[in-house]
Order: sequence, then C-alpha cells, then structure tokens
Amino acid sequence: MDYLKTYKNKVFTRLFIGMLIGNILLIAVGYVGLVTFSLDQLDVYGLLLSIAVAYGLTASQILSSSLTKPIDSLSQAISYASNNSRVGVQPNEEKATIARELVHALSMEVYNL
Repeated sequence: MDYLKTYKNKVFTRLFIGMLIGNILLIAVGYVGLVTFSLDQLDVYGLLLSIAVAYGLTASQILSSSLTKPIDSLSQAISYASNNSRVGVQPNEEKATIARELVHALSMEVYNL
C-alpha cells in the first residue's frame, strides 16, 4: 500500500501550496495597501479579512473537490460491484488525477471480493 503514502504526500503538498499562496497574497495586499497607497490600517485590515474569507472559500471548494475524487471513485466501484447496484457503469479510474494507482488497486480488491 505504498499508494496510500503517495496520496498522503500529494494531499499534504497541495494543502501546503494552497495555504502558502493565500498567505503570500495577504502579505502582498497588506504591504501595498499600507506602504504604497498609505491607506488607513482599519481599511487595510478589513480588505485583508475580505480577501482571506473569499480565498478560504474558493480554495477549500477547489481542494475538497480534487481531494475527494478518489473516494468518489471507490464509492462508485463498490456500488458497481454490489449485486443490488443501480449504477450501471464501471467507474473510470483514469479520471482520478491525484490517486490513480490507489483507486485502481483498491478497486481491483473490491472486484476480487
């Protein structure tokens, strides 16, 4: 199950990069607002809070949808393999971008059961 370790590393990397980009964005906007435009501190803090909330919502939506694709594929594989399945199509494992090998290995285990 080396695939699980690879998946965890990819998740960690994506989360770290996402958080790093958000923090760099906030620092840059704060610096530009305070130094370049000489805005009031309260105005800059309000702007930073608004950007942080908007970035947090957007980033969490993007990251959660990409990080849960393997779970969706496994759920579809289990539904497909069950006898009382209403899902008539086998899941396409090639759609998984972050954990393709993990999804394939676990799907094969489900099908072998």
